[in-house]
Amino acid sequence: TRSTRDSVSSSSSFLSAEMPEENEEVSLPREVLLAHRLVRTDCLLPEAQWLLEPDPHQVQAAKKRAEAKPSGKSALLVAIAKGRKARATLPAPSATAYKPLKKGTVVKDRNEALHRQVQSLLNKIAPDNLQVICFKLADIQISNAEELQFVIEIIFRKALSESHYCSTYADMMTVLGNCYPEFPAEIEGGSPRSFTRMLLNTVQTEYESFPRTLEPTAEMLASAASSEDLAAMVLQVKKKMLANMKLMGHLFLRKLISLKVVQSTVSTLLAPAGDSDPEEHLVECVMEIMTCV
Repeated sequence: TRSTRDSVSSSSSFLSAEMPEENEEVSLPREVLLAHRLVRTDCLLPEAQWLLEPDPHQVQAAKKRAEAKPSGKSALLVAIAKGRKARATLPAPSATAYKPLKKGTVVKDRNEALHRQVQSLLNKIAPDNLQVICFKLADIQISNAEELQFVIEIIFRKALSESHYCSTYADMMTVLGNCYPEFPAEIEGGSPRSFTRMLLNTVQTEYESFPRTLEPTAEMLASAASSEDLAAMVLQVKKKMLANMKLMGHLFLRKLISLKVVQSTVSTLLAPAGDSDPEEHLVECVMEIMTCV
């Protein structure tokens, strides 16, 4: 009844600190709008039409939520500002970071063009698109052994930096070994320089450069700005060693490395220097390759 409406309205005015004006636009909660849609206005008596008027308490709550949490364009501007602030705190890219060229730019240096072409493909590698990446890498024209070695170095370094994809990179190396051409040997009577042979030479060179100890070198001490930087450099060397051993294990499973090479590698790593036991990181290298095989 109308008396009931008057009592509710007076009670609501008493509880509300400030009532909205008659023509003021308000943003109602979703549940209120849904409730209004469920009410059939044609079934209400004239005395009950007040039920369709917005509840002052919910109007005030909606206004407070709108003030506390910006919506629409304001929310977008806040998100952009936060993104800019977050990007400002990111570290500067390294000197060797990949930088996309502007449209229409022509790279004249052959090595730079090769590096960009190969690196852009490797940046997209994943187990589910390996076949596509291999086809595109195989389409790259290699004109001499120097260019082939350059491509192998890029792939090898990328594999060490992404050790979680060692199995995928090993599959790629197996496929590319049958795609790229062979080139004459450096010396007369020598074996031709193929992708697989040059790859194994690269892996061997990396293995032979392993330090017997992880003590910081003079170069590390000179370039490290703090003890944290020095510890990060040492950890990076250890990760590279473990990644190389993991890659060797996957190459062995694909019969690119013989069992004799694996046995010799393990024996060399565990061979004590003098009367001392092998370093901990060398034992970890052995465990890495043994876990794969």
